[in-house]
Amino acid sequence: MKANFAPGLHVAPGQAANVLAYDRWIGRWSRLFLPAVISAAEVAPGRRVLDVSTETGEAALMALRAAGASGVVIGADIAPAMLVGARDRLKNPLFCPVAADGQMLPFKSGTFDAVICQLGLQFFQDPARGLAEFYRVLRHGCCAAVCVISTPDRAPMWGVLTRRGTHSWRLKFEGGERDPITDKRRTRYVTVKGTKKAAKIELIRLLAEVENGTIVNPSKVTLAECLRGWLDGSNDLSPKTLERYRQLGEQQIIPHLGAVPLQKLRPAHIQEWHEKLLKSGGSGGRALSARTVGHAHRVLHRALERAMKIEVVGRNVATVVRPPKVEIAEVAILTAEQMADVLARLDGHPLHPIVALALGSGMRRGEICALAWDAVDLDAAVVRVERSLEETAEGLRFKPPKTRYGRRIISLPANVVEILLVHRWWQLEQRMALGLGRLGGNDLVFATPDGAPYPPDKLSRDWGNTVAAKKLPRVMFHALRHSSASALIAAGLDVVTVSRRLGHSSPDHVNGLRAPVQQDGYGRRSGNRGGHAPAGLKRGLGANWVPIPRFVLDAPVLSHCGRLCGEVPERSNGAVSKTSGGVPSGVAWSLPVTQRLGLSGRGRAFVPSYPFGSRRV
Repeated sequence: MKANFAPGLHVAPGQAANVLAYDRWIGRWSRLFLPAVISAAEVAPGRRVLDVSTETGEAALMALRAAGASGVVIGADIAPAMLVGARDRLKNPLFCPVAADGQMLPFKSGTFDAVICQLGLQFFQDPARGLAEFYRVLRHGCCAAVCVISTPDRAPMWGVLTRRGTHSWRLKFEGGERDPITDKRRTRYVTVKGTKKAAKIELIRLLAEVENGTIVNPSKVTLAECLRGWLDGSNDLSPKTLERYRQLGEQQIIPHLGAVPLQKLRPAHIQEWHEKLLKSGGSGGRALSARTVGHAHRVLHRALERAMKIEVVGRNVATVVRPPKVEIAEVAILTAEQMADVLARLDGHPLHPIVALALGSGMRRGEICALAWDAVDLDAAVVRVERSLEETAEGLRFKPPKTRYGRRIISLPANVVEILLVHRWWQLEQRMALGLGRLGGNDLVFATPDGAPYPPDKLSRDWGNTVAAKKLPRVMFHALRHSSASALIAAGLDVVTVSRRLGHSSPDHVNGLRAPVQQDGYGRRSGNRGGHAPAGLKRGLGANWVPIPRFVLDAPVLSHCGRLCGEVPERSNGAVSKTSGGVPSGVAWSLPVTQRLGLSGRGRAFVPSYPFGSRRV
């Protein structure tokens, strides 16, 4: 049977191989599968390729083309007559025939970059031993590709082509798995439009998928059902990300692609979808930006990736088409003069300490809103970033940083420390007026009057309204973070240190923040510690504070604070008077009380820059 099936493969000693007969019976089938074998073995220019059971050189010929002039192909076969036929056929100095048994290859381990075996492994006495030899002679990380007829009785797994129309063909083939109830073979039918050659190629591809176990069962699940099933089911998405993915899915993906059956989704559909979104994909038919289309594309890609893992589709078509290119626009940030001007014009405004901290630390909006007093060390002039406040449609929640780089310690400029000292004093005065008691470690640095978290979206709206009301430079609140980073880079701090200060996992995120308008006016960095801000950043924050020995307040407030802290304020000069600037004077804190309030840890205090009682809440 073997001699009849492969004439020329088994020949008597001293006889020549019937190469023409072999090619007529076997070579015609080899040519159909060879492109897939060469591709699977990742044969590329410059690689050393081993062709096991090279036979008449069909596979070696295609491997030589893929390896190029800088590569080499070694043909190994147990039949010397086959090697003679392959040598005479190829006549290429880059092809080296070697008489060897594929189960005992005479090569050192890690010799080759690729191993191919076309229809030879099935004739080995011990195929498992042959595969082990293939892996042994391969370099680490390289591939071996084998093509066999591997049904239990070694009968070919054929398919049938039937013409259905002028340019339509029906493919009939075995689906690989038997029916679990009847134990009968499952027959699959696929219709292909195009030429007969294209139908043959599709049949070969489907048979290869059956052989590899990667073929998927027919399904009528639509893209909308797949996407919603993924988002509504168990996933590892955070609530904020899940909310955004649902918004993109319902507004940008499902209206255009939702009705398409998942297994019929093609790269052309993705390309047309991109073009439609860029022209009229927004609300009211307005055009969408390339960045938004890219976000929607990534959501689709993740949904199809999940569908491929659970074997609903055979490939992810979203990987074939790239999302639209996003034009990188320069982010509007504040210059050194603008930073000082913004803080001066916000003096006395509730956002003053928040903006000062954003400029002085580069913290994110959610990190600022989640900052608690136990994470602030004003004596050491540092803050610890340990969590963030996330706002979704379901409400507010505290969450840990996404990566380990998000947990960090940030040093603060002296001016920001001074602003936070005054903010703490005013926060305590406000809590006393509301009867909330003194500050605890878990109390938020920036909160609503009743101590509840300050919603991040409300902070952005308040910032936008303040910018419009006070005619400040029109920048987003997030631009304050970029302004801080740009100031540090312009002052000479290296990119890696700035990246760690901002909580980025890679310095690449801050490479684009070197704003040309900030090349001067900041000064150089001070100290070698990665968390230290340069002195130029302090000058950029630009506040003038006058140190005095103690805070001065009026007697009623002092009496209330003293009872709260367990201390009795002592009078200065035995009288109470008020200054012309509106700040009461005449009564000073005793030292233990100021320490308990956290206002004199640095040995001094500072006059508030806004009069008592004028700060809005």
